[in-house]
Amino acid sequence: MGCFSFMCKECGEQVTSTSFDGEMVKLFLLKDDEVIEKMEGPYDSYGRVFDENYESIKWEMDWLEVCKLNFDTDKSNGIAGVHARCWTKKIPRLRSGR
Repeated sequence: MGCFSFMCKECGEQVTSTSFDGEMVKLFLLKDDEVIEKMEGPYDSYGRVFDENYESIKWEMDWLEVCKLNFDTDKSNGIAGVHARCWTKKIPRLRSGR
């Protein structure tokens, strides 16, 4: 699996990770501009976050389906990321730029 790079929906800066640790981020999985799943933690470079043991948390949706949403031509589908430090409680409705 390759790495995914996301831009924060609030500040527009990259959400960074070394693949072993990363910036604190809130990730939202969107389908038709609605949040269908979310997760929060250190970004893992692969479109997910780490748990407290630095194991990657998996989306409940099948990974292939997550990827299909993330590369859909409709930007209201896919993963939206917001740095934890930038969080204003505004729920994103469009995926993050890559």
